[in-house]
Amino acid sequence: MQIRKNALVVGAVITLASWLLMVLGAFQIPDGIVYNLFVRLSPPSATSASNVLIVKAGLERLDAGDDVWLTLLRELQRQQARQVVFTFLPAGVSQQFYQESLSSAVIFGRHTRAGTSGNDLLSLEPFPASADHLTHPFGLLIDPPDLFGMHHYHPTNAMVAGLNYPSLEAVAAGLFSGSPVGTVSPIMVNFLGRAGGLPEVTLERALGGGLNPELVRGKSVIVGFSDSAHEPRLSTPLNRDISLLDYRAYALDTLIAGKPITEIPLIVQLLFVALMVFSGLALQRLLEMRSLTWLTLAAATAYLAGCWLLLLLGHAWFPVTAPLIAISLSYLLIFRQRVMLAEEAVDNMLLSLSAKLKHSVLPESFYSSQEYWAQVITLVNQTLNLTRAIFLEKVPGDHRIREVKALHCSITDISELRRDYNRPPYSTAIASGGPIRIEGSDYLIKSDAQEEQYLVPLIFGGQPLGFWVFGIEPEAVSKIPHFRGTIRDFGKQISELLFRRQEWQLQQLRKNSFVSNYLDLSRDIPHEDMRKSLDLFERRFTTLETVFAELGTATILYDLFGRVLLVNRRMVDITREAGLLLYQMTALDLAITLSGLSREEIRRHLHTVLVEQAEITLSTSRFQGSRGNYILHIRPLVASEQKIFTAEACPFSTYGILLELIDVSGAAGHERSKDKFIGKLSLRMSEMLIPMAAAMQQLQEDQLNPAARQTVVELQEKITGALSYVQHISRNSEEELPISGQEAYPVDGLH
Repeated sequence: MQIRKNALVVGAVITLASWLLMVLGAFQIPDGIVYNLFVRLSPPSATSASNVLIVKAGLERLDAGDDVWLTLLRELQRQQARQVVFTFLPAGVSQQFYQESLSSAVIFGRHTRAGTSGNDLLSLEPFPASADHLTHPFGLLIDPPDLFGMHHYHPTNAMVAGLNYPSLEAVAAGLFSGSPVGTVSPIMVNFLGRAGGLPEVTLERALGGGLNPELVRGKSVIVGFSDSAHEPRLSTPLNRDISLLDYRAYALDTLIAGKPITEIPLIVQLLFVALMVFSGLALQRLLEMRSLTWLTLAAATAYLAGCWLLLLLGHAWFPVTAPLIAISLSYLLIFRQRVMLAEEAVDNMLLSLSAKLKHSVLPESFYSSQEYWAQVITLVNQTLNLTRAIFLEKVPGDHRIREVKALHCSITDISELRRDYNRPPYSTAIASGGPIRIEGSDYLIKSDAQEEQYLVPLIFGGQPLGFWVFGIEPEAVSKIPHFRGTIRDFGKQISELLFRRQEWQLQQLRKNSFVSNYLDLSRDIPHEDMRKSLDLFERRFTTLETVFAELGTATILYDLFGRVLLVNRRMVDITREAGLLLYQMTALDLAITLSGLSREEIRRHLHTVLVEQAEITLSTSRFQGSRGNYILHIRPLVASEQKIFTAEACPFSTYGILLELIDVSGAAGHERSKDKFIGKLSLRMSEMLIPMAAAMQQLQEDQLNPAARQTVVELQEKITGALSYVQHISRNSEEELPISGQEAYPVDGLH
């Protein structure tokens, strides 16, 4: 489910699910554990703040008479006890005890028992015979409910024989305060600050004069038996189990003080859970995941602290589990949404990378190619002048070999039929560890061309991988320096390529096996695909970077803000020799330094490059440290041609300005040779034409007929014109060249 598109639905589902589980009681155990912890963390209260005093008697006093219970009652009256609560009906006392109890604010607790007629109706425990005809205030002795082994609540009434009777604690609290208890629902007993227990004395101490007014005056004294065998100790929020008598005393003290723990209504809990959930869903669009994590932890901590303070100061209990579950679910769903968005972005990136790879992919790797033998043939054919060649590979798990690829012949040209590398000539080649010449040239079927035949073992790590057999003309052998060593090196390189390919193929088989794909939980297929795509792009980028760095043309790329983006090694070397600091110079500064033109002229040229997106070529001055002659070619790098940079700022739709120093030292040398030749030619022609002009002048002065004189005059004019042209040939050639700085060099090295 998309959180951003369905935030209301997601929030409503989380809120209602948490609230429904809370209503069904699914969180009672964790809520009870947290409640117990909060109570135990409450600071202790003063013992004098209690309104109850407990008098505990042993079970041996169960049938005691007036000497015990009437004496105790009179002693409590003397100590000014406000009321006395008996959790039992003394059976061994006289009528006088019950008569005096009427005037002494004594309340008795009565048990319920099953009906005598055998039906399921309950009835009240009757008063003893000594209390007949007397009406004493009483309350039901109701055991507290057990909720998963914990005791937090105490009933205030119960139904007996169709009638509703209040509990002993409710009756006693109503008589103590002068008004009946205003609730009929079970109360949540207040144990806050009571870790040390309520004030208590033993019956023996009370009868022996151990009471004092400070301990008894104005208190409700509850009398009962401790350690009853049929009454197990109860687990409460206190850090110890207590007896049923102690629990009744805590319930009575809670009712008298009027401070029972109030539970927050379910509707308020629902609204609070909704507030927490929708707040988290709203903030997830504004915060980063890390900030949201810390905010969630802070909110949960603050919520727990707030619930504890509310319990401590307001005596109100806000169940903590449901809101925490809702907060956690919201966070987990938000986290899942972020992860899904990240995975979607990765998938889109992979699709984009795959699409780009289709247009700009490198050739298939040798290791993954199925035509790897064809690549080996191409490698050999590019560098060695062989008449023919055949490659054989080892059959896996066998000692036989088979033909796989041939060059300038057929794979059936091998006349040897055994194909067992344990036999000669294969075993001989393996033993030699290098190329061997096959004498007699009978291994391969004879051809019309004269050739020598060689067999090369392809071995790596002592493991035969195949063989390479070829024919070569004797003249070609003599033209290859260190022929056998060269062929041995080729064999080693081919062997290593084949071995590495086998290892790569085995690795791919293991990686793509069923176990790897489906049982390896640590493998992430999308990330694996992205890594492969990025590796391929890195290979291409590294290749392009290497090509750019090794270009013979010195090149530097500036952005339009004057910063160097790329520079190759040739440009670095040239400018280092000239003492130039490239990264401290803008394109304007570098062009001025290289061309020797004024700043205004270079600005005009850069304006042409930038605005008109034209290319210009300038001659360079002979700057300090330069060893050659260069021309400077300046052209724009148009952003539309560089799709990858569309996110960058591209003023004038231009990504950058490319400056290229083209070495024209060879052309300059030819130009100087031409000038030297023209100068020598002019001098030589002058030396030849001057005597001819003098001779013609002499002939003109001689006595000639008019026709011959006319011929001599015309010939002298032509010689004079030729002599004049030869003497000015150097100046004429200079006038035909363009003006310096405006497409200044006659050779453009880029075309």
